[in-house]
Amino acid sequence: MWRYGRDFYTAACIVKKTSTTHVSMPFFFLAYQSIELSLKAFLLKKGKTVNELKGRNYGHRIDKILEVAIAQGLTTYVTLQKEHIDHLKIGSPIYLDRRFQYIETGSMTVPDIEPIDNAARLLTESLETFCCFPRVQQIEQTL
Repeated sequence: MWRYGRDFYTAACIVKKTSTTHVSMPFFFLAYQSIELSLKAFLLKKGKTVNELKGRNYGHRIDKILEVAIAQGLTTYVTLQKEHIDHLKIGSPIYLDRRFQYIETGSMTVPDIEPIDNAARLLTESLETFCCFPRVQQIEQTL
């Protein structure tokens, strides 16, 4: 799951770099998808099951997933600033309603790009060792 999160972040970076608009919905979708998967990878390592994370209590609710991850010790591994958390919460209902994916008339407040980009990067980079390398070490020990 962490690897998918990393791959979505890589795609978000490419979209951000090549975007000609100030607000890029594809960037936000890819970045939030990366954030969701990174947080869920963390919670999997903390003992949650895939079925729990797919369920009604979590689903695609970034705000809820983030809250539970912080309660489970996320900040031991990732230094998210208040600005990151605030902007993640701004975009959480938009992501949940799929408004980053589908055009809907009317106005909406979107988070700033940089805090979301930084949060996705921090989660991806900081959780790699926690989410991946212990598994590699376990495999090597069995060989």
